[in-house]
Amino acid sequence: MAVDTASFWAAIRATEPEPRAQLSKEKVMEYYQYFAAQLPLLINQENLRFQCEGRMESLQAEIQFQSAMEQSNQQHQQSLCLQRWTLFWAVAATVVPGILVLVSHILSPKPQPAKIDLKSSPTSLQTPAPKTVLPVPEASSNTATPSPEQTATAQPSSTTPLPSASP
Repeated sequence: MAVDTASFWAAIRATEPEPRAQLSKEKVMEYYQYFAAQLPLLINQENLRFQCEGRMESLQAEIQFQSAMEQSNQQHQQSLCLQRWTLFWAVAATVVPGILVLVSHILSPKPQPAKIDLKSSPTSLQTPAPKTVLPVPEASSNTATPSPEQTATAQPSSTTPLPSASP
């Protein structure tokens, strides 16, 4: 079976680097399969065989490149999704507690002043009762002059000997 050289050269032109960049991965795979089917028929035509093998290599590289780009795009989309969820939860973790605190302050009753129960409060908080001063009896004539014993014990002086304890 002979190769249709017109369609072969049309496929070569369609798979040049510039037009090939515009082709979908599926179309590039179709051209690769076309050249793979033509290769065994080009045994006696060295020039066409060389062109076919070179084009198959470049198409294989394009298929790998497009596969890598698809995988990269998928990973990028997954990363963006993860980033969105992370941002969502970060905002939720900071905003929700703040809202709850505000709502709890608004809805909670206002604190009432403390009432002190004097019976149950500690005695240290109570004011001490004033001390009553006992009146001092007035000195009478009998007690107006101190006795020598009172003087010695009440007002010691440097001339008065101190009583010493004897064993």
